[in-house]
Amino acid sequence: MELPINKHVVVYYIIYNTKLGCWLPNPIGRRGRCSTHVSPTMFDPPRLFISERSGKVALSWWLKGVTTVTVSFGKYGVGGEFEDEGDMIWHTKPMSDRILEDWKVLPCSIRVGE
Repeated sequence: MELPINKHVVVYYIIYNTKLGCWLPNPIGRRGRCSTHVSPTMFDPPRLFISERSGKVALSWWLKGVTTVTVSFGKYGVGGEFEDEGDMIWHTKPMSDRILEDWKVLPCSIRVGE
């Protein structure tokens, strides 16, 4: 669904639950991290995406479940040279109540004062 382009209207996309009439809010983490930890709401502002594709990517991650990353720090070897950069261990806990058919990425327009 294309919205008309107008210099006073800005179009974003939101992740919307068509069954319950709620959306996914902004994550509390930094730079969009922790976005798989959020719960649907009708009270907090929705998370805004600049493209439909970026909304769909975020939705696909959220549908997989709650993702956490554990980082181990690298180590220095003999002589003080950095040997190992460490590891990132990803773990996703599936959430059975997250159902693809209930969710859509929809355009959302914001009218800016004229």
